[in-house]
Amino acid sequence: MGNSVIKTNDGKKVALYRIFTTNANLSSTQYLAATEFGVGSGQADLNLTSTDLTKRCPITGTSTGKAFSTGYPTFDYTNMEVTIRCYVNTLESNGNLLNGAGLFNADDTTLMTDAAKFTGQSKSDTDEFVYVFKNRVI
Repeated sequence: MGNSVIKTNDGKKVALYRIFTTNANLSSTQYLAATEFGVGSGQADLNLTSTDLTKRCPITGTSTGKAFSTGYPTFDYTNMEVTIRCYVNTLESNGNLLNGAGLFNADDTTLMTDAAKFTGQSKSDTDEFVYVFKNRVI
């Protein structure tokens, strides 16, 4: 379903910071690892400087973020790849035409590390959506 998926500049900063820094509190931006995802509608084209989805939609109640699926991320060290699975159940984000998804960290000012834009899909109480993000080091 993903028409375009990018690692944002903020995502690249998080990766570098996590690899080469032993103290996560050296600056006001902590560059914490991504731990939740969000979905959006009316998604504009993505670019490396994207910092949020165009219009983040509530997933549960008024919350626009949700933790990754249980057991994720998974790490494949042979192929140098991490997989993150995100699940929206039949009770979540209904009534939205979803065409974007992103991964976010828990910094005080949340950073979007990855973003995807795809053909809009109408979400209702009979639909379950699964988003899979894969990051590979090459």
